[in-house]
Amino acid sequence: MDFTIASILALDGVTNGAVYALLALATVLVFTVTRVIFIPQGEFVTFGALTLAVLQTGKTPGTVWFLLALAVLVALMDAVAGLRGGRPQGEVVKSVLKTLALPVVLAVLVPWAAPQQLPLSIQAAMTLAIVTPMGGLIYRVAYESLADASVLVLLIVSVGVHIALTGLGLVFFGAEGSRNPSFWDERFNVGVLAISGQALIMFAASGALILALYLFFERSLWGKALRRGGTLMRRQWILPLFCAAMLLLPALPVPDFWITQLNYIGLSAIVSLGLVVLTGVAGLTSFGQAAFVGVGAYTSAYLSVTLGISPWLTLFVGLALSVLVAVVLGALTLRMSGHYLPLATIAWGLALNYSMANMEFLGKYDGILGVPPLMIGDMSLGSGRAIYVLIWLVALGSAIAVINLLDSRPGRAIRSLKNGTTMAEAMGISTFRYKMVAFVLAAILAALSGWLFAHFQRTVNPSPFSLSKGIEVLFMAVLGGIGHVWGAFLGSGMVKLLEDQLQVLLPKLLGGSGNYETIVFGVILVLVLKYAPDGLWTFVQRWFPKPPRDRDWEGAEALPSRSKPSMGEPLLEARAVRKEFGGLVAVNDVSFTIRAGDIMGDHITVMEFGTKLISGTPAEVQASPVVRAAYLGTEH
Repeated sequence: MDFTIASILALDGVTNGAVYALLALATVLVFTVTRVIFIPQGEFVTFGALTLAVLQTGKTPGTVWFLLALAVLVALMDAVAGLRGGRPQGEVVKSVLKTLALPVVLAVLVPWAAPQQLPLSIQAAMTLAIVTPMGGLIYRVAYESLADASVLVLLIVSVGVHIALTGLGLVFFGAEGSRNPSFWDERFNVGVLAISGQALIMFAASGALILALYLFFERSLWGKALRRGGTLMRRQWILPLFCAAMLLLPALPVPDFWITQLNYIGLSAIVSLGLVVLTGVAGLTSFGQAAFVGVGAYTSAYLSVTLGISPWLTLFVGLALSVLVAVVLGALTLRMSGHYLPLATIAWGLALNYSMANMEFLGKYDGILGVPPLMIGDMSLGSGRAIYVLIWLVALGSAIAVINLLDSRPGRAIRSLKNGTTMAEAMGISTFRYKMVAFVLAAILAALSGWLFAHFQRTVNPSPFSLSKGIEVLFMAVLGGIGHVWGAFLGSGMVKLLEDQLQVLLPKLLGGSGNYETIVFGVILVLVLKYAPDGLWTFVQRWFPKPPRDRDWEGAEALPSRSKPSMGEPLLEARAVRKEFGGLVAVNDVSFTIRAGDIMGDHITVMEFGTKLISGTPAEVQASPVVRAAYLGTEH
């Protein structure tokens, strides 16, 4: 592939992208305001294109009569609802006439105008007049009465509407295709490219509509009201929507290749979730997580192939082994800091990978073949579509579990590790303990992904668990947003999809074979760290702001407290303390003793759970019965 062909393909992609950008924007806007995932959006494209094609032949398109039937149905619904609700008859009649006006006019006008072979621009305007009102009428018929239903119910309704419109399209237009003329046949040569007038019109129309929608939603009162309502609904429904969409996807007629890609994205996201906790939240960088994936995969593969143990039982053995390995490695490395810890993770990642590759009973570099599929009763999960739901159930369940963990007391303790240990330890947190918790949790998630990977691939070998794969998983987490749970899914999806496309495109452009995608990923990583250090999820998060958190911790159980020392008991004794900074002596030969009840300072304010008890000199505070009662529990 030379530069000329690449330029032509790029222009074709941009031209099609202008159309798909409008479709994507329309889909987002519909969901933003109504919570409806409007799957039939494609049918409107088909209806518009084929309605124009039928008008070109001088015939009346069937969509005219479909629009009229929808309008009559909605008018009847309004009339019945209005009369039952006690509305004045005049208002009911006015509402019915308003609904029927445009469809009736079109039903009279189009049969006369179609044989006249009017100019293409007028035929396009008639097409818009026929197809556009269908959106509002279909909403009235299919969705309005279910406005308060869940996103899942609305999604199912959308599938039904999609099937119905597809069938009607076959009735109206048949199974044969049609070719429409372009609006502008002129061609312009720009270097090696020949840009058609039709493409310029598409660019202009797409840009104008996007700009108009932006101004409407950003500047107009109605647009702001719709956007505000959509934001509130997004906050409540985005997670159920995402989960429902991902779990229902295999039921749709999507290619098996998509399912396979999504399986790999889900498996990578599970590992990346562990890095979100370990690196993004706890601040402990690890390059060796792929080795824990190997622990889970090899354990299940060996036990199920060699010993014939059920894969469902090997899961628990693999998780237990990964916990054991993580505890041993954590005890050896988690007390390190700075650049020593990442270097240590590289070391044990290499050690684990080479151990797998050189063990005779694990098949060395050939690995283990013939791993049995997961079974649920008599149903096999051996195919990609069959195991898809299990992978994404685990991935989404892990994400929800991590969110709840990070919102708990242990989660807040883990969050405190990122900015150093001094403050956390001063608050009574065992930093090493919570580092170990984060490390073990990341290992568990990686091993869980490895178990799924082994029974999805049906074979294991050392290559997918190498150091380079550990770096790739870390890259996914950083790209998506190392401190954000859903960034793990975004980063995994982007890397897997880009990797697949670049492996095909770059060798053709560069005229040779090689892993050229690593060059692109390296450049992307530098740019992301420079211009979006918190990852790409921060940009997505602007569309899905967090709802204000409910204040639900007033009744939380108090943390356990230790017995307090008696008044005057020594707490801290320092003798001949000296501190130097290079040649500068900051402190020299300083000794002091602090006893229980001693107060250091000239003026002191004593607070209890945010309430001021007393303010004054140390002597006044020490003599205060209120302070004594608060400290000792009784006055002395």
